[in-house]
Amino acid sequence: MKYRDIPKSMSQAARIESVQRRHRQLDLQIAEEQSCAFVDSTRIAQLKREKLRLKDELARRQGVLRTLSRLSAAS
Repeated sequence: MKYRDIPKSMSQAARIESVQRRHRQLDLQIAEEQSCAFVDSTRIAQLKREKLRLKDELARRQGVLRTLSRLSAAS
């Protein structure tokens, strides 16, 4: 099976799961960094920016998935 043969909703759902996992990992990394005796505020800021970027990507992809679901239900 080629990539293009995978329904868009399945590939979107898989990417959403992947992004959600990374988002949770960043939560743990941020908590770990903040619990250190010597807090690296630059590193924490970098992790938080990445987490926010992932949150935005999740919102976009979930919107696409909802649209695809509505379109397939209307068919």
